[in-house]
Amino acid sequence: MLNDDAVVDYIIELVMEVQNRENTTLPILQEQLAETEKGLENMLNAIQAGVFTTSTKQRLDELEQTVFDKIEIQQKRTKSAAGRKRG
Repeated sequence: MLNDDAVVDYIIELVMEVQNRENTTLPILQEQLAETEKGLENMLNAIQAGVFTTSTKQRLDELEQTVFDKIEIQQKRTKSAAGRKRG
């Protein structure tokens, strides 16, 4: 089957199409990151206004961790996509 040039060409076409597709995950992660950063900004504004409790601190820690996680995922996906385009 792989000896057939038409089949090999078809497989190459499919692989190239998959590699050239826009990564739809990245825009979603960027949107989630923006929402998280907005929540973080709101939390900091509340702290500046004098609202600080144990739950405020806990939520602030959660938001900071979410930002870190989203940025890390974006960096990994960007590196992965760049590697596929080079190869």
